[in-house]
Amino acid sequence: MQTDIGIYQYLAMGTRALQVITGGIIVQGQYRFASVTLKNLERRIDALFEPDGHAGPVYVVEFQAQQKRAAWYNLMVKVGLYGENHPDQEVLGIMIVPRASPKRSKGSKQIAQSFEQLTKIYLGDFLPTLLRENSNDPFVAVLAPLVLEDQELQQVAPQLWHNIDNSDIAVEIQDNLKQILEFWLLERFKHLTIEDIAAMFPTLTPLEKTRGYKDIFARGRSAGIAEGRAEGRAELLKRQITRRFGALPEWAKERIDASDSEQLELWAEQIFDAQSVEELLR
Repeated sequence: MQTDIGIYQYLAMGTRALQVITGGIIVQGQYRFASVTLKNLERRIDALFEPDGHAGPVYVVEFQAQQKRAAWYNLMVKVGLYGENHPDQEVLGIMIVPRASPKRSKGSKQIAQSFEQLTKIYLGDFLPTLLRENSNDPFVAVLAPLVLEDQELQQVAPQLWHNIDNSDIAVEIQDNLKQILEFWLLERFKHLTIEDIAAMFPTLTPLEKTRGYKDIFARGRSAGIAEGRAEGRAELLKRQITRRFGALPEWAKERIDASDSEQLELWAEQIFDAQSVEELLR
């Protein structure tokens, strides 16, 4: 299941998201979120939390769907490069992975021990318990697809959606959380029929919110071709851009529709850096 885009969209909602996905990290003071490219070696940081008006640490956050030893070195380089550019700033690196592998890498453990600024978070160590105890929290509910097995996830999906839809949070944040959950469910259950997918969303959800996704992903599943997935990613990108910049001009829709999956994913990663549709799609 593709999770990276959703994770960074989730983290962009602020320190509450960071606290939940790290299992309770304590962040003091105000922070601003950013995605930046370190010019030294053209390394990109997709989730950066910088202190806003105080001397707290900077957090460089990385998500890895699959554990790779090289990911530790990648995070270490990013922390080092940021620290080189800001030598008076404490910089901490956080690596988030869904669950621990059966044999935890000795190399990764040694790296973490020798570089104390790095921390690895295993979602499987705490998130299932957190979901059982506090699934009413929309920031918790949206993360269920990362750790629940298919059968349980399919059963609880309507309630998860309901918990987010009825939460007492800003409408913009609520819409973002629902979009992330919707995307992850559709990515996770590509093998299901349209009817099965529709059953995951409560009747209180307007049909037009999911009809496009169902039709597009159904075509991709039944045909078994890359074009179906590309079209699905195009529709998701259009929704993300609309929520950030407003109504899409026709030229932008045409350019998105004509692009391949690789380009669509690149634009999705850059959406938080761009200040306009023109800058994003140039």
